[in-house]
Formats: sequence, C-alpha cells, structure tokens
Amino acid sequence: MANKSKRLQFLERNRRVAAIARREAIGALAEAQASEDQTASLASRSRLLAGTYGRSSQDMIGHDLAHRGVFAASLAGIATDAEKARKEAADQRVRSVNTLAAREQRLDRIDESLAGEKREANRAAELREITDGAVLARKLLRPAAKHDRNRI
Repeated sequence: MANKSKRLQFLERNRRVAAIARREAIGALAEAQASEDQTASLASRSRLLAGTYGRSSQDMIGHDLAHRGVFAASLAGIATDAEKARKEAADQRVRSVNTLAAREQRLDRIDESLAGEKREANRAAELREITDGAVLARKLLRPAAKHDRNRI
C-alpha cells in the first residue's frame, strides 16, 4: 500500500487535525473546571470571612464598628462577584463539555471512514495481486509455439 489513495491521505490528515482539536477541547475543559473550582473556593472563603466580620463578639466603639461593617460588606461583595464568576465558569465548563463531545464524535466518524477506506485499499491491493497472478498464469500456460513465434 505504498501508493495511498488521495482519499486515504485526506482522511489521515483530517484525523490528525481532529485529534489536535480534541486535545484543545480537553485543555479548555480543564481550564474551565479549574476556574470554576477557584472561584467557588474564593466565594466560599469570602462568605465565611464576611460572616465572621459581620458578627461582633465584643463591645466596640462606633468608629471601629463602622470600619468592621464596611470591611464585612466588601467581603460580601467579593463573595457575590466570585459567585457570579463561578456561574460563568460553570457555563463555560458546560460549553466545553459539549465542544469536547462534538470533537470526539467527529474523530470517531473520521476513524470509521479511515478504517473503511483502509479496508477498501487492502481489498483492491489483494484483487490486483490475484489479477496479476492470473495474468501470469495464463501467460505460462500458453502453448510454447506461440511464445517461440514472438521471439523470432
């Protein structure tokens, strides 16, 4: 099968491209998952800190209490923003999963086409061998006189 058909070469190139696209989709999914985990952790810690600073365990003067309230409100804002970012990252993760599924499906279709094309190429090669062998056998079975005429 030294002389590959153009279709077979085309499918092999498409398979390499599809495999690269699949790897990129896996990378995008990993990034989205990491981003979702990171923002969820940030939101959780911010909520915990805001809750801690929101509760007053000791008597404070008005000025300190006001600063503590402002700080707690800032932490609550960070927690809210982090939660929004987590939701966006979760949406991106879902899109990445869908993209990965589509790219894996494309790779599977190309693999099926490639396998079919290779089977056809092998059948054609076997048929050529059989045909070439039959032609040779017919030449060998010809009467010797006919061969002698051609030599003169």
